[in-house]
Amino acid sequence: MEIKKGFLGIYLLITIAFGILGLIDVVMFLLKYQPTVYSFITAVLSLSFFILSAVALFVFWHHRVRKIVYVLPIYQVMGYILFSIAGIYLFDNPQEMTILLFAAFQIVASIFEIGFSMYLLRKMATTEQ
Repeated sequence: MEIKKGFLGIYLLITIAFGILGLIDVVMFLLKYQPTVYSFITAVLSLSFFILSAVALFVFWHHRVRKIVYVLPIYQVMGYILFSIAGIYLFDNPQEMTILLFAAFQIVASIFEIGFSMYLLRKMATTEQ
């Protein structure tokens, strides 16, 4: 039980940090300020979080956690794949309106990550898993 709660808590905190990083990334993108080192670090962190989310799916399944907990890792894995495809498309066909829609979607996605993670942390704190 403790392993499950410990891993879930850490995963949710990392998800909140990643959501905040997503918001910072959008602001820097819109301001057209993205140093190469920052872009590289963000790419490595995104790939690492994708792998962590895939592992989290297995850990949550193995420990038979509530189904609501699966929402974030599934969302993260699918989001990473879709954002990567969209990024490749935008790199080949940069259009201002599409780029702004992509940025708006990233803002909404980051707010969802932060909000849902905080909801699960509160729920975890008040009830037993």
